Amino acid sequence: MMLGLSIYVYEHRRKLPDTMGKWKKWGPFVLMVIASILVNLDPLRHVLQDLEIWESPGSSEYRQKCHIEKFRCLSPLGWWMTVVMTYTGFTLLLVAAFWNANIMDKCSAIKTQWNALRGKK
Repeated sequence: MMLGLSIYVYEHRRKLPDTMGKWKKWGPFVLMVIASILVNLDPLRHVLQDLEIWESPGSSEYRQKCHIEKFRCLSPLGWWMTVVMTYTGFTLLLVAAFWNANIMDKCSAIKTQWNALRGKK
C-alpha cells in the first residue's frame, strides 16, 4: 500500500515542470518515501522477531514483567517503534498527501469564493 502511494506521488510530481524548484517539486515524494519506511519499521520488527532473526528480549515491544498490553508497559524499543516511528510516519504521510493534492491553495480558493459570495473582500 505504501509503495503504491509512493509511486502515485512520484508519477504526479514527475509531470510537473522543473522550474518550480527541486524541493517544491519532489518534497511530497520524499516525505512519502520517508513515511513509508517509518510506518513499516514496526511490522518489519515483528517479522524479524517471528523469524527469530532479531531475538527477544532485545526485540520485545513490551517489558518482560508487565503482562498487559498497554502504553505503560511498552519497552523503550516499543515506545520508539510504536509511538515515535509509526506516528511520525503517519503524520508525514498526511503532510505529503495534502502537499501533493495542493490542499492549502484549494482551501484558499474556497475561502476567496466564500467571501465573494458573501460580498466580503
